[in-house]
Amino acid sequence: MSDTSLTVLICSNRWSETFEFLINSLRNQQWQTADRVLIVNNGMSAEDLAALQVSLSSLPFPSNIIDEPIPGLGYARRTGFLSCATQWILLLDDDNSLSADAITAFRDFASAHEGIGGICPRITAIWDQDVADWIQDFGRRYCLSVTESGRFGPTFGETIWPPGTTCLLRPPGGGMLIRTSVAQTFVKEFGGRDDILKLARTKGSLGGCEDAIIYSFVGQMGYGAAYVPSIHIAHHLPVHRSKWSYLVKINNDMMISYGTYDRLVSPLFYSKLKRLKGWAINTLRNLTTQPCGPAPSYLKLVRAQGYLRGFLGL
Repeated sequence: MSDTSLTVLICSNRWSETFEFLINSLRNQQWQTADRVLIVNNGMSAEDLAALQVSLSSLPFPSNIIDEPIPGLGYARRTGFLSCATQWILLLDDDNSLSADAITAFRDFASAHEGIGGICPRITAIWDQDVADWIQDFGRRYCLSVTESGRFGPTFGETIWPPGTTCLLRPPGGGMLIRTSVAQTFVKEFGGRDDILKLARTKGSLGGCEDAIIYSFVGQMGYGAAYVPSIHIAHHLPVHRSKWSYLVKINNDMMISYGTYDRLVSPLFYSKLKRLKGWAINTLRNLTTQPCGPAPSYLKLVRAQGYLRGFLGL
């Protein structure tokens, strides 16, 4: 039987109510002796850290807290990846929680598919208030969370992309399952790249992430990938994450962190600006003619305003 030992890796700079949901869901899983929970403390206050330690003490398996003093998700993840000694890593955010059989479903799948190096679970948004149907669809399809695994809804069945084929989706960071060798190879290749580390979570920022880069190493290392809906993870979302101001800020921060604005200031600047004009025209057309609802147009407007803020230095 293949080794399915697992480290649950959580990088955080705060304690919140959703963290309690996460710890409670971990408590109810079926664990093996080699499994671990590893928390990377990336700037928690003393009070937050004390609350976390009390909650972790109730877990029926080993947990550990390590420090990464440099603020930023990129730094915290690298420290966490290098500290893992199990075969697999499950990346979770402090606003995730697991269904009761999530770890069992992972182990059943991973033990039967030794050539798989990355797994996308089914991820479902749980809002703290009722939101309009189109906002739920917006979150499910476009941003806020790769809910229901992006374009694939809960009725989409288990899918495997063998080694050498193109994987049609990737999981978000909160829910990504990868082999530890994949994560540690990523650190080896990208450990010191300052432009990548701009993706850090810094104070006052909602900056971007490296999820796509990390997951790309699944294929680069010759592994296959899979979508496994029986591994079910919740993403707890406050309703303010659907607001225009929040979405514009997070898209603007992500474009800064990805270097989008830097690349625009180049010989290709005017072609990029022309493309932005095209986006604006298409968006206005979609708002008045599209029968399937405002979600796609809303995303384009959010991105367009993000670009405008970047151009103006706001």
